[in-house]
Parts: sequence; structure tokens; C-alpha cells
Amino acid sequence: MKDDKNKKLVEQYLSKKASRKEIDEFFSLLNDNDEELLKTLNEAMDRDFKELSHEEEGQEHLCPSIHSFWVRRKGLLLAASILIFAVFSFYLLKFQSSPADFKEDGDIVFVSKPPDDGEYIELILPSGKSINLESDTTEYLSFGGKGEKGVYDFSSSEDKESSNGLEQAYQTIKTPAGKSIRLLLPDGSEVWLNASSMVRFPRRFEGERREVFAEGEVYFKVERDVDRPFIVNSDLQSVKVLGTEFNIDSYNDSDEVRTTLVSGEIEVLTEGENLGVSPGVQAVLNKKNLKIQSRKVDITDVTAWKDGFFRFNNIDIKTIMKQISRWYGINVKFQGAVSDDLFMGRFARNKSIEEFVEFLKKAKINAEYSDNTLIVKK
Repeated sequence: MKDDKNKKLVEQYLSKKASRKEIDEFFSLLNDNDEELLKTLNEAMDRDFKELSHEEEGQEHLCPSIHSFWVRRKGLLLAASILIFAVFSFYLLKFQSSPADFKEDGDIVFVSKPPDDGEYIELILPSGKSINLESDTTEYLSFGGKGEKGVYDFSSSEDKESSNGLEQAYQTIKTPAGKSIRLLLPDGSEVWLNASSMVRFPRRFEGERREVFAEGEVYFKVERDVDRPFIVNSDLQSVKVLGTEFNIDSYNDSDEVRTTLVSGEIEVLTEGENLGVSPGVQAVLNKKNLKIQSRKVDITDVTAWKDGFFRFNNIDIKTIMKQISRWYGINVKFQGAVSDDLFMGRFARNKSIEEFVEFLKKAKINAEYSDNTLIVKK
């Protein structure tokens, strides 16, 4: 079986036990841009990372394991490096373009936060009153909230009678940069909010459908109810489901709205067209022309944030830095030329920005951080 052969090649190489023949075959497949080998390599790095991430804190002195090799892709000389560090909880695989492939884009700046982005997880009541969910627990509980640590639970309100007439009035939960949360909606559906994101929902779902509104990046695990479809309204689109899991990425600073189905079935609705989506497929709405396209994706890449990680899979440095800017609430500035390097890797989101800068430096990326600004140099 080819899969078994690829697995053996990768394991032999990463463990430094490969014979000369196995090394030659390994690099030959890389030179041919063998997708199955790259997939196997990525899975092996994920497995190694999970093992490292479960090490005890007292083991942070572990030395890094570094593997480097050179390959050619489409006629270009590419350098690839895999670095696995327990102390930084990351690995990185870098496909580096030759110097001729640097783009002279000049200075590029990513501004970290919108002006109204706060510093705490905020619940805005239908009356407009704001509650700091990280400190005002008494008011949260009095409004019907409950739950275990790290989970904001509004499911109890679905079964309670209320005399205040606000059941269908919408409340809003917002997250600032650097924080993500999980909450339970009145019908028991689970929602995860990434940094700088928002979800609006009623105190009780009434009528023939359950309708919410989302901004930023939000992951939904919807309780199935064939009699009441679940509708998520985001930037320029709506998503209709009965019961399923999916991720919506609709940040205002992006040119696209990306909806990725994990399981079940959904339908993406816009003014111009509707698109049915199957598991493992991402619907991409172009905000400029309102056209929808679909593409297959690695679900693990899309949902890694929910599990506490950045996961990079063949993406450029500008895309990485946009994610970093949102999460850490910092500005990012590129000085001079910006390369076309593509990266594969993983980094724990609970690490500090200073640790991320060290991560970049070990990947041979010239970066400095000061005054809430990360500067990436050629």
C-alpha cells in the first residue's frame, strides 16, 4: 500500500533512521510535489506535536528536534525546515521561495482592533445594558445564565416562562482580541466565539425558526430540530441548517466570507444564489461580486482555533500575520519586500506574543516586537 510506504518513509526520516535509499526516495517524492507524502508528513507532525503538548511543565528544558532539507518545486529552489519545540509548543515547515520571488510590496500594516473592541467578554442585554462576563457574575446569573467554568450557559432560559416580554429581544455576546469562549444557546446549541467576534441571539427561540446573527469567526454545533430550522445571518449571507456543525469566518477586514461544514448539511443563502454544502467543503462568498464558490478543505486547519491552536497549512506570511494581529490585539508591519514563502505549522494560542516572536526567529523570519507592533523585515 502506498499509504503505508509513505508512512514508513516519513517515520524513518523524522526519527533519523532512514537508509540512503529511503532518503533518496523521500526527497524524490518531495521533488515531485507528491500530495500523499506531504499529507502523511503533516499528520506525523500533528501526532508528534500532540505528544509534546502533553509533556509536564517541568520538562520544558527539552531540546528541539530540527530537520532540514532542500527540494525543488515547479522549477524553484525551495528550502524546507521542520522545527519541533516542546517549550514553544509548535512545529513549523517552511517552503521558502528563492530571493527572486520576493515581492516589493513596501510597507504593509495590519491594524489590530476596531475602535469599539473592548478588553473583556461582554454581554449586552436587550435593554442595552452591558455586563462584563469576566467579573459581573451576579448580574449574569440573575439574567438566567449558569454553567461550568469557561462555558456561558443560556440554555435554561428556553424552558422558563418570563413575564418581561423580552423573550424575542436579542442579546449580544462579544469577545475582545486575545480571548475566545464557548456558550450554550437557549435551545442547547453550542457556540464557540473566536477573538474579536460577536453573536446575537434571543433569550428564547420562538416561532418556526431559530435565528441568530454572527460577526468575526464563530463555530456552531446546532441541536437538531426538524420543525425549527436554525438560521445564522452573517455578512452578506445566511446559513440554513437543521442540526449540524460548521464554522463561519466573516471578519469585516476580509474580502471573503468562508463557511466550512464539519458534519451534517447546510445551505448558504445570498441575494444572488444558494449553495448546498457537504462535509469537508468550504463555501467562499466574494464580498465584492457576491459570487459563491466551493472548495475542499482540511477541517482541522479551519477549526484549530476552537481547540486552542494556530494551524498553518501552506499559507503565506501575510495570512499568518492577519491571524496573529487579531488574536494578540497587536499591529503588524512589514518593512520592505514581502516573500512568497508558504508555511505549515502549529502554535499554541495560550503562548505570549514574545514567544511567538521567538518562534518566528527560529524559523529564520526576521521579526521584532515593541510598542504593541510586530515588525517583520525582509
